Amino acid sequence: MLLRYVSVSSIIYAVKFCTTSSVCKIMNKPTSDSVEKKILITGALGQLGQGLGKLLRQVEFNRNCKFGKENVIMSDIVKPPKTMRDKLSPYTYLDITDLSLLKSIVVNYEIDQIIHFSSLLSHVAESNMQKAMDINVQGLANVLEVARIFNAMLFVPSTIGAFGSTTPKVNTPDLTIQRPNTIYGVSKVYAELLGEYYHTRFGLDFRCLRLPGIISADTTPGGGTTDKKLRTPTYNISAMSFTPSEIAEAIRKYIPHFKIEYKICPLRQSIADSWPESLDDSLARADWKWSHQYDLNSMTKEMFKLLISPNDKT
Repeated sequence: MLLRYVSVSSIIYAVKFCTTSSVCKIMNKPTSDSVEKKILITGALGQLGQGLGKLLRQVEFNRNCKFGKENVIMSDIVKPPKTMRDKLSPYTYLDITDLSLLKSIVVNYEIDQIIHFSSLLSHVAESNMQKAMDINVQGLANVLEVARIFNAMLFVPSTIGAFGSTTPKVNTPDLTIQRPNTIYGVSKVYAELLGEYYHTRFGLDFRCLRLPGIISADTTPGGGTTDKKLRTPTYNISAMSFTPSEIAEAIRKYIPHFKIEYKICPLRQSIADSWPESLDDSLARADWKWSHQYDLNSMTKEMFKLLISPNDKT
């Protein structure tokens, strides 16, 4: 069994990939000005949203375009626990299937960019296909249309699950056959193609990355890009692959007596078996200098650092 993962730092890279000097051009600002952008994150209470929101509020990406706490609006469909409210604020309720509500939030908060994380993932989506259609298909269509109407840049993550059993398994290229066997994968192919259609038909600034499994950790972003170097709105990215026994060995450096046991879910395993073993991300590395910052050992060290010192996280 081979596990394919990338750290949350790749998402930060993706956001910088989306937010370069083009912001200044879109907003008709001279590039010498400092532009404060307003960003909306949908599905912000999920695996990626909280960590990304924290980093976006802290980091100045370049001298022309910067973010801050009040400029990053977190949103989701649940009421945050009291212990998280200060950390998430500004936060707003958003059901992504409600087009009118989405429009009002984009207008009232003066949103310039949308980072769209709201979706039902593979296994849950298979158990509730209609809900997955509502969120992953109609919700995505709503976001694209609102981004078009209000001239907002849009980033949507795709997935290794957008491929299927007929896709080349090793070093899967950016452009290849995509015949996924899950509703989640099908919805992500739809997102890629509809986003590229909006980009071609309406000039929407749409960006998309296909991600393998995500391991979250607080990281500092680096590198950069310019729009003219991009060959496609959708790129593969990849970082590291490892077996369960290899990650167990890495954990034993911190917990010497750690043991790993397996309880395999046949449905989930059949989904994972349809995915590629590795992604060819050479275009991302060439076009916008993507590079991963963690290997297995450094990732394990960082995760234990965060787990041992939870009070340091804000």
